[in-house]
Amino acid sequence: MEFLKKHYEKIILSVVLLGLAAVSALLPFKIAEIVDKINEEPVVPKPKTAELIAADKHLTTIQKGKEPPPVNFSGSHRVINPVRWVQNQNKEILKFEGKGPGDAKVTAVKALKLYITFKGADTSGARTRYIFDVTQEAHVLPRKRKEEERKLEVGFSNEVFLLKELQGNNPDSPTGAVLRMDDGDTITVKTGETYEKVEGYSVDFTFPGERKKFANKRVTDSVNFYGDKYYIVAISNNQLVLSAESDGVRVKIPIDPESAVE
Repeated sequence: MEFLKKHYEKIILSVVLLGLAAVSALLPFKIAEIVDKINEEPVVPKPKTAELIAADKHLTTIQKGKEPPPVNFSGSHRVINPVRWVQNQNKEILKFEGKGPGDAKVTAVKALKLYITFKGADTSGARTRYIFDVTQEAHVLPRKRKEEERKLEVGFSNEVFLLKELQGNNPDSPTGAVLRMDDGDTITVKTGETYEKVEGYSVDFTFPGERKKFANKRVTDSVNFYGDKYYIVAISNNQLVLSAESDGVRVKIPIDPESAVE
């Protein structure tokens, strides 16, 4: 007993060393066993056979998608064709029955002309001037559309023409005047006669869908109908062209030959 008390540490150390020696002796065998397992061919489990799925219903659905039934987008339903309500000039709310701004109808067309009348010489002043009556119906300013008297000396001009030369032997009593127009053309106007030229058109038109009427409209004028503002961009003797303010889309409205140009 006394021996164990004095040497128990050495005994414990001896037991530990013997255990380590045993493990060291067994370690190569364990390594060899693991290497053998690694080198073995892996065992792949046999996959299960997939079950066939009935695809008849799916194929039928796909075939129907390739040949869809006809769809009626017109008719009395309002899913695709909602009712459009509009307000006329009398503030009445109406159901719109038309197709769009192209339903507008021109009822009258008037030619806007330039008139130049040569009235002769004005000798009351220190220098002789020549008198013309000028009417510009197509002028953008309403006050300029009325007849105005113009007096010019030879070689002078206004915004409409230049008095190029006179006809006749007596400058105080000419038989005619030769004018160069602002577009470069040269014309001759006899004394007491009137030259006329079509410079544009005005129109009267209606929009039946809203029971609206528009009178004496010219290029650059604007009108409101079909929920938008439209500018008149062109008028000829056979067509009225409008441009929508919202998207710039142009609407061409034919003019019936029966709407005679006045």
